[in-house]
Amino acid sequence: MTAPIDVFVFGDRQTAAWNAVAPQFQIVDAGADFTGGLQLNALVEASHSEFVAFVSEPPEEFPAVLEQLGERMQATAELQAVLPVGRDDEISKWIWEEFPADLATLIQPVATFHAALFRKEALTKFGPFRDVDEPLWDWVMTVAQANPAAIAICECDAVLPAGQLELPALAPEEPLPDRDWLHKRLYEAAPAGSALLAGVLQVHDYLDESHSVSQNMEDTALGDHWHGIMHRREPDYSNAKYWYRRIGQSPLFPELAQHADRILTAQKSAAAEQQRQKLQTPRDWDAFAFIDFCEEQSESEDSLAEAARQIQFWEMLLLLRMSCE
Repeated sequence: MTAPIDVFVFGDRQTAAWNAVAPQFQIVDAGADFTGGLQLNALVEASHSEFVAFVSEPPEEFPAVLEQLGERMQATAELQAVLPVGRDDEISKWIWEEFPADLATLIQPVATFHAALFRKEALTKFGPFRDVDEPLWDWVMTVAQANPAAIAICECDAVLPAGQLELPALAPEEPLPDRDWLHKRLYEAAPAGSALLAGVLQVHDYLDESHSVSQNMEDTALGDHWHGIMHRREPDYSNAKYWYRRIGQSPLFPELAQHADRILTAQKSAAAEQQRQKLQTPRDWDAFAFIDFCEEQSESEDSLAEAARQIQFWEMLLLLRMSCE
């Protein structure tokens, strides 16, 4: 990319990589922490470049990442914003392949949106950043809902910090109190009373709201499945098993078993192998054994708990895809 880019760097920018960046990058130290929408608007307003990037805690490879984002941006005139996805981030790549951008931005875990390249004029077209707790993520949703073709991801040849996704917890606490803006967006984006609404609410830990939607869809395969996931995360494990008995053999279980088998095999531990055998992967899927697995790991932070969270998120993603269909 030959056009100049103003790069606003949050966190530590005293790395060797920034000392040898391409000449079109104007590096601006934006402060220690990724901040609110009002400051982001002020930074953009002061910029004289056509393209602006925000970067939070950049890795050594990020100058090269910016080059790739710029090439992706210039390849399509309609694009207004490009988000980086690390080479190892299979979940994010799958989300953007399977869902349109307006849904992908709702489903994608928050941490991914701590980096972006966009056209400065996009803030005129789609409005400025709002003063919410995740202004960049919120703005990306606005763009995607107004024009899904205006936003895209770019797979980069780097392992990005943003690729360490904040996956939904096995037994979450209440949603953050400053997420009213997100709560409103979820209801605006998904049809009222739909399995899709139950799903996006569940992904973001609005368990009570998701429960209300799934209760009104009782005796449907999708409604009962979201109902079962909700009770597993509540956590009410015996009630979750009741709903999984009602679900029976979901058509998503074979694909889920493949993901679970891959995740647990990658752990390379005796404990993971034991869980793999209990779940009966890859040839089958024991949903009741997975409920037990989630219960065992619900208060743990080790690698096996992370594997359980990954498997749970794949179940949600596969069910979201069915809910869209």
